[in-house]
Amino acid sequence: HQGLPLDATMQEPYLNRLLSQKSLPIWLRPLHFTIMPQLATVGQSVDIFEYRPEQRPAESYYHVGKYLAAGGLQEEAVQAFAEAWKRDQKLPGVERDIGVSLALSGRVSEAQALAGRLNGKDRAPVVVAIARRLSAEGRHQEAIEAWRQAMELSPEETTPKLELAWLLATSEDATLRNGAEALRLVNEALQG
Repeated sequence: HQGLPLDATMQEPYLNRLLSQKSLPIWLRPLHFTIMPQLATVGQSVDIFEYRPEQRPAESYYHVGKYLAAGGLQEEAVQAFAEAWKRDQKLPGVERDIGVSLALSGRVSEAQALAGRLNGKDRAPVVVAIARRLSAEGRHQEAIEAWRQAMELSPEETTPKLELAWLLATSEDATLRNGAEALRLVNEALQG
């Protein structure tokens, strides 16, 4: 009721005014939420935010980047992550997430250069994103190499094995196809 008399005209809610400014206050963290497709087709949307009064500027940019990346806005996510990194180079995960968004946005060579500077734990998700992008672009030889690297970095993960198996079984390039290795990888993934 905004503390107004009963006959007063309602003003626009504070949060609507705040969100229309195109930048979030440091204490507000966006959370990605996917609504039912039926609602999206009729123009409905849902925005969810978390109140974080202790959040630092670097954390704010980082979480905006996560929100943008989850929504498929990889270029915008790279910018937010880069701003977070500029403000705090020790922020956990920020370089990893820059690399993932670079790869998914098609900037594979930049993602590869960044992955080379990361440790194994942070490098693995970047290499997986690189492999996905290369696969999507039909660059199967490079994708196979990237999936092999991802398997080395995370031998317990099944996704690199299954993705590599798929490429080895279905590549249009007959020189890349290897059904026996594809079957072995699928069996390893299923047993692991």
